[in-house]
Amino acid sequence: MFERLLEPGCTESPACQCGGEMNVEAIETLPHGSDAAIRVYRCDQCQREMRLTVWAAPPAQINGHIFSEA
Repeated sequence: MFERLLEPGCTESPACQCGGEMNVEAIETLPHGSDAAIRVYRCDQCQREMRLTVWAAPPAQINGHIFSEA
C-alpha cells in the first residue's frame, strides 16, 4: 500500500503511523545495473520499519504506460 511517496532528491523522512520520527536504518543496493536502492527506515518510538524503493530517475515507461513531466 502506498501511504506517501517522496519526490526525487527529497531529504525529508517519512512519518510513522504512531507520529514518531523515522530515521534511515540502512540503504540496500539492488543488483548491478539497477538505478534503484531500498531505504530502510525505523521509528524511534515504536520500532516500526518502512522500506522505500528510491530510483535515481523516474522511469519513462511502466507496464505500458508512458509518463512525462508536466
